Amino acid sequence: EMGYKEDLNSMQGLGYKQINKHLNGLYTEEETIDLIKIETRHYAKRQVTWFKNKIKNIKWIDLDKYSKNEAVSKIINTINK
Repeated sequence: EMGYKEDLNSMQGLGYKQINKHLNGLYTEEETIDLIKIETRHYAKRQVTWFKNKIKNIKWIDLDKYSKNEAVSKIINTINK
């Protein structure tokens, strides 16, 4: 216990709320990990939605289709055009 209050803005980041609840006995370790994974996925989806709505000329690269080297090459080729 360092005296940090749970309602501090800095304690609202991904994982902090779940860790605090775990430390207070409200979640098991497994539940905490699962909830952090879920919240992280939700956050990532919101980021993608934001990018799609705000940056119309963005070129998406499906990293499941390419190796890291191929993806880097595609990015460099796009920048150099």
